[in-house]
Amino acid sequence: MNTIQILLLGLILSIMWGSIMLTLTATRRPDRYVLGLWQLPTTLVGYLLVFLLQCSYAGTYRDIKIFKTNAPFSISLGGLIIISDTWIKEYVRIHNDKAVDRLFDHEWGHTRQSILLGPWYLLLVGIPSIVQHFLSLLLLKMGHPHMDQFYYNRYPEKWADRLGGVEREYPSRKRKNK
Repeated sequence: MNTIQILLLGLILSIMWGSIMLTLTATRRPDRYVLGLWQLPTTLVGYLLVFLLQCSYAGTYRDIKIFKTNAPFSISLGGLIIISDTWIKEYVRIHNDKAVDRLFDHEWGHTRQSILLGPWYLLLVGIPSIVQHFLSLLLLKMGHPHMDQFYYNRYPEKWADRLGGVEREYPSRKRKNK
């Protein structure tokens, strides 16, 4: 077997194990130590961010630890969620409290992705999500009116919405027949 075949086999076996973990979290609580070990790389990155961003503990949401930050982003890493306090205030000002619930549910969807993918989460979800976040901010600065549509309507954000039970409505984009 070559290196690529070994990596693919490892990914397939990891996703199978992650599916078992995701099923266990839906039906009953899996062993905390097994789940913690499965998500260890991602959770360590999360706690490093909590330290670097000087986040404050804000409670729990669906048994996941929540931390608040003044950074201009929210992120889910392993067994914790870091929520932008600035964005929450802006969501409430522009939309309503229901939009905040949607934000928490979206991040819960990322937590479920982490349970499914374990150590692969950072590579398969974290990096694409961060890149899309910065592209979306760039579009917003360029005056694109539907930044949310760009961000949440693509992998892995759309998948996180589905896993978190979030439904979004976007303006329809009808093609003009020429």
